[in-house]
Amino acid sequence: MLTALAGAEPVVGVSGAAVQRLQFFVSESTWDAEAVNARRLELLAAEAATAAHAGGVLVVDDSGDRKDGHATAHVARQYLGSVGKTDNGIVAVPTLWADERVYYPLHVVPYTPAGRLPGGSHDPEFVTKPEIAVDLVARAVAAGVRFAVVVADCFYGPSETVTLVGALERAGLPYVLALKPHMKTWARAEEAHSPVEAAEDLGWRSRRRPGGWRPVTRRFRDGRTETWWAGDARLAGWGPDRPVRLVIGWWWAGRRSAGDRSATCTTASVQRRPASRWASTPRATRCAATALRRYVARRPEQPCGPR
Repeated sequence: MLTALAGAEPVVGVSGAAVQRLQFFVSESTWDAEAVNARRLELLAAEAATAAHAGGVLVVDDSGDRKDGHATAHVARQYLGSVGKTDNGIVAVPTLWADERVYYPLHVVPYTPAGRLPGGSHDPEFVTKPEIAVDLVARAVAAGVRFAVVVADCFYGPSETVTLVGALERAGLPYVLALKPHMKTWARAEEAHSPVEAAEDLGWRSRRRPGGWRPVTRRFRDGRTETWWAGDARLAGWGPDRPVRLVIGWWWAGRRSAGDRSATCTTASVQRRPASRWASTPRATRCAATALRRYVARRPEQPCGPR
């Protein structure tokens, strides 16, 4: 990798001066990584093509890679998103700014598993991933990064923890966080008890009779498109006329219903907004599609998102 960065041939070029200088800079020289990163963000902010704006999203999503042995800091057996299973490796929690044109990382903090600390999960140095996420969002705000909402998957949402949700609520920051489709919540016997049941209540019958669902075109960078359906659902204290909304998106591919578990890809999200009469305005009919587009933007290396 270093030979490629230095413009040298692999293996045979490893002893070249340019490669050795780069190796020394990375592994031996004294430099402040935070200062270098701050300068990188300054340069991105100075360019109109890459400057963060209020229409983008702030993404929180941990990422892990395999790493053999145990000598390297942070290495442990843990879930690695890059391979989709538990394996030996290192996990980091980054923040990413993205819109439908560009995306780039902001800050990153390595996650230290409890097993590597003397006191385990009770060790004073132990910090959970959601707690790291709270700090990273605060750093983005302090750095003056503009964004519409904070976006994260269900690991950081209320299905798993209230740590990030609570911090965002206290800071008054809007968010779109995923829920587990089958997350159970208290409700009256005749009401929905999970996002999947809430999806059924939107009254899907067919593409011509979609009930409370709105079609959303998901456009990929290679020109492909696919139709998703988004709906404002009601579950417990969430709803289109509540401070916190529940938005459910699913992919159409000949599905019999929005609740067909074997065939439906369901993304359940909650979005914070000020309580008002806004839910009764024409703009409210576009809310579900907007929330889904913002959630899809957390995976910029795949589609551009619904439009």
